[in-house]
Amino acid sequence: MRITAIGNANIDITLFLEEMPGYDEDILADDIIFGPGGSASNFAAASSHLGAESFLIACVGSDLFGEIFLKEMKMHNVSTEWIKRIKEERTGTVVVIQERGRQRRMITMRGANSRLGTLDFSEFLPLLRSSDVVHISSVYEDVVSGVLKVYRGISWDPGIKIVRKMGRRIIDYLSGVKRLFMNIKEAELVFKGEDEVKKISEEVDVVLKMGSRGARAYVEGRVYEQKAVEAKAVDTTGAGDVFDAAYTIALLRGMDVNSSLKLANAAASIKIARKGTQSGLPSWEEALDVAAKFYGGI
Repeated sequence: MRITAIGNANIDITLFLEEMPGYDEDILADDIIFGPGGSASNFAAASSHLGAESFLIACVGSDLFGEIFLKEMKMHNVSTEWIKRIKEERTGTVVVIQERGRQRRMITMRGANSRLGTLDFSEFLPLLRSSDVVHISSVYEDVVSGVLKVYRGISWDPGIKIVRKMGRRIIDYLSGVKRLFMNIKEAELVFKGEDEVKKISEEVDVVLKMGSRGARAYVEGRVYEQKAVEAKAVDTTGAGDVFDAAYTIALLRGMDVNSSLKLANAAASIKIARKGTQSGLPSWEEALDVAAKFYGGI
């Protein structure tokens, strides 16, 4: 199985706090984790941990964070051959603030990620054509259109920032998409209702992540749904990317849609129970074991 991900390359600095400080207040963090991030990077690393040969097309700066990012991705057995170094840019950086019992907050500096849309994606055609899945996530419209000019049939997870920016124009790109991943809030911003999703799924698989409610897939006009695997949330950053990767790998391994949803829910539950964007990635065996125990089989 060969997976290629296209998107952001970041260094994530995650702070774990009891509560946010007030103005001019100094507090102590419970913990801090520093490491690679970015939705496509998370997908690539997760795919590797789940057993795929994994590649990443992205841009980093010629700085210390860029060096760290490349080293860390290699440690996840993700090929860095196709990652571009941009001399005049800094590597993208995200500060993640994780308050106990609350939703995370993130502050992003795009840096070299802003150059991804300027690349000529025909340069990557040998890699794209040799891949079983090409996955694009959380990138601006110029990147999506640039890729679709040279390659069709992508897997796409646009992410909330892009969905808010594009809205229903997401639909205009679906002729070049094989599988669309979204969370339920994003889907409500793009589609007029479930009937429209079912109609679109006759041509494009639509997979919805619903958090504590589980996940739902619309495939060839049919609807599949599996409840979420129970887990104590410690760090939710990257869980959606792990879900996407696990669902994708499960299908490539020959699982049906329902089993793939179970496996993906299990993998995401493992991730949210561990600290760090990429330090808590599950293996295939771990995800399979959790899914089998929770669902009573897979």
